[in-house]
Amino acid sequence: EEFEEGYRYVKFALSLMKQIPSRAHDGDVIYYSTHTKLAVEPMQNAVENYLEAYKAAMKSGATKYAIASCYLYDTFSFWSGKRLDIVVESMKATMKQMRYHKNMLTRTLLLPTLRVAVRLMGRNNTSQSDLNDIFDENCEEEDVTGKITSVSAVAAIVKLHESLVFREFDKAKICVEKMFKTQSLSGFNMSAPMFHRIL
Repeated sequence: EEFEEGYRYVKFALSLMKQIPSRAHDGDVIYYSTHTKLAVEPMQNAVENYLEAYKAAMKSGATKYAIASCYLYDTFSFWSGKRLDIVVESMKATMKQMRYHKNMLTRTLLLPTLRVAVRLMGRNNTSQSDLNDIFDENCEEEDVTGKITSVSAVAAIVKLHESLVFREFDKAKICVEKMFKTQSLSGFNMSAPMFHRIL
């Protein structure tokens, strides 16, 4: 119900945005509006709005919102079931943009999802060197995830999904333990019974 109410304001904000001569804030308006759209519209459709947010943000020079839009587009494209080869190619382009703009935080957030996507395409065990081959560069995660607890929690969630999908239960247990360890610092809620059952 709250999302439905918020959706009304989203449509109002987007309508106002089109009436304002300046395009300076289009990127962030579309970016934040899409968060609500994802809860109301089918994800496969709503996620495309992040591409619009990216284009608008790049036109106005708002690279922060542009990179964030790319990250969310790739992430939700993966989880909504978009073709994996298309998702991986998009992720590769996003990673290059992140590297160019020195946005190492979102780059690190995207890496675990990329690893799952590549494995689902047929690579039984995607190592760090495999990822380096894909991008022709070093893609180290731990330098960032070890320093920022909220990033570490997100990375652990994706790695947990990866471990469960590929039935790597020992790794899943390690992920859950790491998530419990960081929850007090990151604010992530680990009260769900499923996590306790894994342990």
